[in-house]
Amino acid sequence: MKKFLPLILTNITTIILLIFVFFLYSFTHAYTTFTKEEPVAVLSFSKIEKNEYMTTLYTQDTKTLPRTYKLYGNQFQLDANFKKFKYYANFFGFDNKYELDRLSGRYKLAENENSKKHLVYDLRNNGNLILNNTLLTNIFIDVNYGSSVYTDIKENVLYKIYKTNTGFLIRKEVISALHPGEPKYHNNI
Repeated sequence: MKKFLPLILTNITTIILLIFVFFLYSFTHAYTTFTKEEPVAVLSFSKIEKNEYMTTLYTQDTKTLPRTYKLYGNQFQLDANFKKFKYYANFFGFDNKYELDRLSGRYKLAENENSKKHLVYDLRNNGNLILNNTLLTNIFIDVNYGSSVYTDIKENVLYKIYKTNTGFLIRKEVISALHPGEPKYHNNI
């Protein structure tokens, strides 16, 4: 028995170490899966006059050149259709899907929203393809819903839109005066 004791202890230690590595890997994988932010689009604005802007939209689709749109209002809104997979499906590699739907200007005050100029642009088929409803995807899909982001418009700011596990969010980045000119962010999305 004394002869086998070191071998038994080595095997037990190896098993404990393997279990620890498995749990460490599982935790790290789960953390990165559920906290990742994937770039979707970048918007920049040039003021034409009060509450009127030219917007440049760069999307994650690198085959599409940046597009420009005229927006009215003091805010912008980007809408998308969102297909959220169940958490266990995310854990096993299924990534939530989206399709950009609309880009529009908006006003902070509802009275301006109802009485001032307003434009809405259709962006469908410019994002990740929404999966067709098949039996396989219905097993893994949790819910379909709309996700929107909106915020105040400022010049010299890049608005970076990210997809998270539950929808979209905006991160702002000030464009430095030291680097004038139109940034080419569509290749970096």
